[in-house]
Amino acid sequence: MNGLLRQILQPEVIVFLVPIVIAVTAILAGTWWKVRQHELETALKQDMLNRGMSVDEIERVMRATRGKPDEPKDD
Repeated sequence: MNGLLRQILQPEVIVFLVPIVIAVTAILAGTWWKVRQHELETALKQDMLNRGMSVDEIERVMRATRGKPDEPKDD
């Protein structure tokens, strides 16, 4: 075990492993963030359905929370 630890702690190995660990961490964090956002959106939609809101009202709220402007209405 001690020999393996010495091999891993060599500067050449560390220079190779640190960017890989950073990249994998960034990918996992980004994926976790997307999953969490989806969970929150789903919970919000379910809550709005339980309150009796219509589909149009839910769509309007979801567009507002994402910061997208309302679509122009055809009059």
